[in-house]
Amino acid sequence: MPEGAPRDLHAYLPIVVASTPASARQEKVAIALVLGIAAATAALAPFAHIPLARIDSFLPAMQTTLSAADLLTAALLMAQYLIQPQRGLLALGCGYICSGLFAFLQTLAFPGAYAPLGLIGDGFNSPPWFFVLWHTTFPLRSLVYALLKDSKGDATLAGGSPAQTLCATVAAVLGLAAMLSWLAAAGSAYLPKMYSDNVTVQTQFSVQVNTALSLWCGIVLVVLFMVLDLWLVVVLAA
Repeated sequence: MPEGAPRDLHAYLPIVVASTPASARQEKVAIALVLGIAAATAALAPFAHIPLARIDSFLPAMQTTLSAADLLTAALLMAQYLIQPQRGLLALGCGYICSGLFAFLQTLAFPGAYAPLGLIGDGFNSPPWFFVLWHTTFPLRSLVYALLKDSKGDATLAGGSPAQTLCATVAAVLGLAAMLSWLAAAGSAYLPKMYSDNVTVQTQFSVQVNTALSLWCGIVLVVLFMVLDLWLVVVLAA
């Protein structure tokens, strides 16, 4: 360490993408994308009640791609954490793992995707509960990251290395995801129904859950705007 230099070791760690501030041009692109998403949503909202032709291959193709993107992003964030251990990076990476897993499991449970009644769950109440898990952890990861990204101090378990902390945290997250997935699949009969018996009309409880998820995403968006995490704002808006 050079004489007279600050003693904060984090100042000498390699620069990583996750800690690089956005340029003015990148900020304009992010804001433009959010405005474009809002405009497209407003334009399509009047047609939301019109059903399109059913294509059974659409859901597996779309959600498998989303799941793969989430898990790849998680791997990149974990690699960044090993270079520069930060609590926010670890939390965000674990959140991407959860949302990627729940997105893929919802596809497996969805009737008509891979099997008439899905490969897991009951083919009726399991898919919407996987959807709830997916879209609850999706904004949660962003909120935790926003709250932890500027935290100081050791970001590893007591006496452990970043690699050990990473392995222990990911194992805990996978265990929690497995427990919640088992509840949504095997225990769906004990959960409130999301759809009526004809599987096309949502129950009042489902409408309340959707409203709560929308409010939840809105709260997280406000927090992200306050801490200027523009790219996470774009992801959450999408």
